[in-house]
Amino acid sequence: KGYQTIEDVKINGNFIDGVKVKHAIHLSDVVGFTVSDNEFNNVGHHGVLLTRCKNGQVDLSIGKNIEGNGIRVEFGCENVSINRTRLDEVGYSGISVSGDSKNIDIDGANINNAGKRTSSSNPYYGVILMDGVDDSSVKFVTVKGKKCRYAMYLTSKCSRIQHFGNRLKGAGAEGSLQDNSVDPIKTIENVT
Repeated sequence: KGYQTIEDVKINGNFIDGVKVKHAIHLSDVVGFTVSDNEFNNVGHHGVLLTRCKNGQVDLSIGKNIEGNGIRVEFGCENVSINRTRLDEVGYSGISVSGDSKNIDIDGANINNAGKRTSSSNPYYGVILMDGVDDSSVKFVTVKGKKCRYAMYLTSKCSRIQHFGNRLKGAGAEGSLQDNSVDPIKTIENVT
């Protein structure tokens, strides 16, 4: 009869190494959460996966050698902050937001060598905001590496996305920024 929610979850101060098949941390249907000061390494799928979560944050986390996305936010997450996070050597996208999520704020992430599994049929990105993402922001993010298709990519069906102060120049195999959103920002000040 629908999804059951869990309230007020804290996942703090963990070192997770060698998750072969699944994710290092997965929260689903959680309202009110903090995921902070965690390290995860050698992960077979996503580093942190948030599914239908609301009112929380991922903060001060470090992930490396991740086969999937570094951080994935999906299926209608709301009011989520991703702050001061470092992601190195990521197979898919560094940070991926999809599925009608809104009020997602990414601030101060450092992403190195995301998109290592990019191919012509399956491109990945430093940061991607997909169809249905609204009222969100990406600021003061640094992306380095040429494996990803673009350092930051916004699809044509996301809207009201604010992005500024990001260090993207030189990253991405095809370019540093591709803003195809409903109301794009394409000024040079957004790609320092």
